[in-house]
Amino acid sequence: MKLKILLLTLSLTLVFQNCSIVTSISNSSDSLNSISNSVIKLSDSVNSLSRSISSISGSLKGNKPESLYKTDVRDITALYAKDGLEGNFQKDISKIALKHGISDWEAYPATYIAIGEGLRKAKVEPNLFNRFHTKIENKESALLLKVGYTQNL
Repeated sequence: MKLKILLLTLSLTLVFQNCSIVTSISNSSDSLNSISNSVIKLSDSVNSLSRSISSISGSLKGNKPESLYKTDVRDITALYAKDGLEGNFQKDISKIALKHGISDWEAYPATYIAIGEGLRKAKVEPNLFNRFHTKIENKESALLLKVGYTQNL
């Protein structure tokens, strides 16, 4: 009889210990889920902050795609202006446009503004500018070229 009581006591002890282990595992799982959710929220916050910093940084630098394109076109125009825009000028403008994702630079208004700015940057005299300006057949492009040449850099 004592053996039966001992076995029953041992069995009950094991059952209660197993319940305790299951409860501990369940509590640990809940804690891990809570930690995981916190990490996800933190990651979202970091990503949001990173996007905000990038946006602010881009705004401060003025690094808009069109602005970068115009800067490149203006600078190459100023270099070529010394040779009367001869040589590979149009080919180089085309390469710059493609680099910036522009397939038809001649139809892109910012190109002509930037060329005008480049001529001004190179200090091309007004009479030379007018000779170049009159060669532009498209009236809108010619006007944009003049806008770039006459506006303040």
